Amino acid sequence: ESQFINNNLHLSYNPENISNQETLTFNIKHCPDIFPSLAVAGFVCNKTIIFEGIDTLKHKESNRLNAVLEGLHALGADAEIDNKNRFVIKANSQTLENPKENIIIKTFNDHRISMAFGMLGVKYDNIKVDDKECVRKSFPQFWQNVNP
Repeated sequence: ESQFINNNLHLSYNPENISNQETLTFNIKHCPDIFPSLAVAGFVCNKTIIFEGIDTLKHKESNRLNAVLEGLHALGADAEIDNKNRFVIKANSQTLENPKENIIIKTFNDHRISMAFGMLGVKYDNIKVDDKECVRKSFPQFWQNVNP
């Protein structure tokens, strides 16, 4: 569900609305910039997520396909680019609740990678990104807003 409250967009979901769906599929051809955030959120929701329309993601500030794939693998995700040119994150049995080690996610100087994976650090102290400063390109106050 999305709604505007005081000029801010609030996104939320009710797990009951998607609990019956084993697989969620998104075609991101016309909105590729949401891919990193949706991929990280999909991993946390423990659903199989399929992204189609991924062709332009190799040609952004970084190769976002590889950057997100590497970041998800660091978190223990079972993710791949399949033979149909889809980015697939399989429902995981990995839990982030009791982490055993610090995880540093490479951002490749990409603001969207930093913000997507950086959001996990709000809840999980052991997850960090290697470059917080790259968010200045699009959202200089990002870290102050997510960690007031």
